[in-house]
Amino acid sequence: MDQFAAPASAPPAPTRDEPIWFETMTLPALPAIGRRNAKAGERRARWYHDRWFLALVLCAICASVSASVWSYQTHSIMLYLDAHGHLLIARRIFDNVSPGLAQLGNVWLPLPHLLMAPFAQNDFLWRTGLAG
Repeated sequence: MDQFAAPASAPPAPTRDEPIWFETMTLPALPAIGRRNAKAGERRARWYHDRWFLALVLCAICASVSASVWSYQTHSIMLYLDAHGHLLIARRIFDNVSPGLAQLGNVWLPLPHLLMAPFAQNDFLWRTGLAG
């Protein structure tokens, strides 16, 4: 028998059970104007059903609260020298000879000071550093 001769019986052609990827592609349906998209509503309502996400949020809250309590008890909240400066700028927005947004200054970005300002109004939170 010749080496290069074709085999007597050819194998059957492969059958395709699954469609090719581009045959299964579908474009997302656009919701009608004025009608709510039910799938988007389901996605929004489903976030709290994810137990791992809730466990992660709960662990983050516990870690944050315990770190704040430990820092308060060891008096280490204001160890960083700039922390007092940030709280002072936040306090000067309301409690100064000339209060106002002009007290924000121009060295640091103003967003942290604006976020601290409502808490810095409380004298206890400002003196202990918990306002930051």
